[in-house]
Amino acid sequence: MADPGKQQRFRERVRRDWDDPVTIAGWKKWGASSAEFLAGVNRAIVETAGAAPGQAILDIASGAGQPALMLARAVAPGGTVTATDLSAGMLAVVEENAQREKLSNVRVKQADVESLPFPNASFDRVTCRFGAMFFIDPARAMGECLRVLTPGGKAVFVVWGPPQQPFFVPAAILRKFVDIPEPEPGAPHIFRYAAPGSLSEVLRQAGFTQVHEDARKIPCERVGTPESAWQEFYDMAAPFRPLIAGLPPARRAELDAAALAALRQFVAGDRMKLHVDVNVVVGDRP
Repeated sequence: MADPGKQQRFRERVRRDWDDPVTIAGWKKWGASSAEFLAGVNRAIVETAGAAPGQAILDIASGAGQPALMLARAVAPGGTVTATDLSAGMLAVVEENAQREKLSNVRVKQADVESLPFPNASFDRVTCRFGAMFFIDPARAMGECLRVLTPGGKAVFVVWGPPQQPFFVPAAILRKFVDIPEPEPGAPHIFRYAAPGSLSEVLRQAGFTQVHEDARKIPCERVGTPESAWQEFYDMAAPFRPLIAGLPPARRAELDAAALAALRQFVAGDRMKLHVDVNVVVGDRP
């Protein structure tokens, strides 16, 4: 996707989705629930990165602060985590969550991954959870991630695996009620790197070495009802919320009933248990 005009339109759309005050409020409201639910994914990043005391880590597309906050605990004492995002509103949530957890080694910086405002070789590790799919110019973004790493430093990216997985049951139900446009060729979308090896190739072309990729099924659970899970999906899923809100009341009620029926299959006592399918992609700076 080399068309600069098209790239700019996609960039503005991504920024608009995640700068939406309703989205920011949703991530603030459900941040603790999301952190608990995806704790296994966050741990996978911390462990794969080899996060250790004293390191400087850059977290890209930090959202409400995960895995940045878990990384901050891993690199203390002496280490720091710089959380970045396109959305200043999201970064305000990161700061609030860091203060609540009494983490003094978290920095925030509004930044575009394609033009990182940091000197060469500034960080021992670069991490990104569920953000690489939305990089407008992946080659340029990965080149920047490589540039800011110290020699021998490591980057860890987690992206979604195939769409046919329990986590995306609500989206699968939604497709029966609304037309979800197919992404344009080369456009950023949630399953952009679902195919095994697709993101690895981007890293290799950018100059990363020792690139490897693992497809993982990671158990997840959250305390709460299907009703709260469906509300969380609505509040946090920026691209889908306008589609749901635009349904007539009767049709919306049908969607709600169908989504709740599908989610009940994961209920186990007072919580919901399922798994996520992700690709964990790692590369080193030579």
